Amino acid sequence: MRACQALLWLSGRGVRGHMAPCILYIVLMATFEKHIFICGNQRPPGHPRGCCDPAAKAQLQKSFKQKLAERGLKGRVRANQSGCLDQCEHGPNLVIYPEAVWYGGVTLADVDEIIASHIIGGRPVRRLRLRDACINTSNCEHRPRLASTNQNE
Repeated sequence: MRACQALLWLSGRGVRGHMAPCILYIVLMATFEKHIFICGNQRPPGHPRGCCDPAAKAQLQKSFKQKLAERGLKGRVRANQSGCLDQCEHGPNLVIYPEAVWYGGVTLADVDEIIASHIIGGRPVRRLRLRDACINTSNCEHRPRLASTNQNE
């Protein structure tokens, strides 16, 4: 609602102006069928939690973006580079919404399979999928037992 009020204010109609143009804007605004968040966090070499994008080149995100466009999915599926998703021990990792399906150990060679199977076919790629017991838990067997909890990021 505040965004609508800001749009109306900027258009000279004032905050209490007619809301119909804003409602029309919201209805016509494109929404994504799926949203892919790809971890792009970098850490120093040898960090105990690992690193999803050690070269800082966003290669996974760029590959997803390119291959989605090649399949005519641009505007329907969005692939974003994200900050740390806190699943470092499983990296490189990503999550696909709205299903909230988490993948770990993803490589460039996996991009086509994820798009074909999950994005287009609706079937998550089982071999790459993270177990629920490992997502956002401190007791995942893959997470190193750190003496200090300050190394989480």
